[in-house]
This record gives sequence, C-alpha cells and structure tokens, in this order.
Amino acid sequence: MYNFIQFMSLDTLTLVQKIRDYEPSIVKIILDYVFIPCSEDKEGKYKYIRPVPKSGTHTISEKAFSNNKTLECVIIDNSVKTIGDFAFAGCSNLNYIMIPESLKTIGYGAFQNCASLKKLIKPNTLETICGWAFENCSSLTNIIFGNSLKSICDFSFCNCLSITQVIIPNSVERIQLYSFMNCPNLQVASIPKHLEKIEIKKDIFPEHTKVIVRT
Repeated sequence: MYNFIQFMSLDTLTLVQKIRDYEPSIVKIILDYVFIPCSEDKEGKYKYIRPVPKSGTHTISEKAFSNNKTLECVIIDNSVKTIGDFAFAGCSNLNYIMIPESLKTIGYGAFQNCASLKKLIKPNTLETICGWAFENCSSLTNIIFGNSLKSICDFSFCNCLSITQVIIPNSVERIQLYSFMNCPNLQVASIPKHLEKIEIKKDIFPEHTKVIVRT
C-alpha cells in the first residue's frame, strides 16, 4: 500500500476527495490506515498524514509540521478552516497536498521552503493567502485559484522559480507588494479589470511578465 501511494498523482488525490464526499465512512477507514491522523509531527514519524485541527479548534497549529523532512503526502482533514503560520514550512520533501473545501485561510509562511511541492489546487472556499505562504516553493509549476479568493498578500509566491503563468480570479480584491516577485519563468499573468491599477506599480509581478487585463 505504501509503495503504491508513493506514485499517487494529485489527480488521484482529487479522485479520493470526490469519493470521500460520497462514501466518507469507508474512505475514512482507508485514509486513517494510510494517512495517519495527527495534529503535530515535527519529528518526522510519518510520510503520509491527515492533519487534523488542534483540539477544540478548526486550525492546524502554528509550526505543527515545520521542518519535517520525512513528510511527502498530505490530505488535510475536512474540518480544517485555517492552516496556521509556518505549519508546513521547511517540509522539503512534501510533494502533494490535498486542500479541503472547508479551508478559508492559509497562514503566513505556511508552506514556505517546500521545495518539492509541484502543483496546488486551491478550494473555492479559500479567501486569504497570507504573506510568504509559498515563498521559495521552487518546484511549484501550476496554481489554480478558487473563486472565493479575496487577498493574495505580500511575498506569497516570491521565489517560485518554476511558475509559468497565473490567472487571478475575479473575486480577488487585492494583491499586495511583491506577491510574485523573482519568478523568472512567469511569462503571463491574467488579472481582472478592477485590478488593472496594479500593473502600473510594477511591483507585483516581475518586469518581464506580460500582464493581461481581462475585460
């Protein structure tokens, strides 16, 4: 079972999410066997986990899994609404993460320095990506934002060397300074009309990035 999980793609994880929505009790048995439920693992005991909130909250605690070099694959529990500051920072071998539809906020530096993370699909419930959230995620190539996103804070995707394009959804109300700075392969950024003024500042995206304003 563990050898098979090593080859799971993000698309497979998405399929698991859909199955979980229809047959939660059955899938929970499977997930609890492979993806260990825990609220903290800084020692690197497990490769595959299902992070659960700190008791009495809907939040993955600050630095709960930070600098865990063992961690490779994460399916975040459906009860989580907030990923705390630096919760997964420095998890350099973290390849895949499934983010639940319950999530509203990704905290400061939550996935900072996760150099192996390749793809992210943000849920439609997500509203805020705090500063430095994905800074130095050098392998991140594909980002899909949900339709409820309102804020992309400063330096949130700074030094993401592999991103080639980004589409900012119409729901976004603000993008703060240097959100996508030092992304040398970011060729195209598509933004809604009401954010057109950010193109004038030239401090959100790299200078070489072509900014397309959607009408």
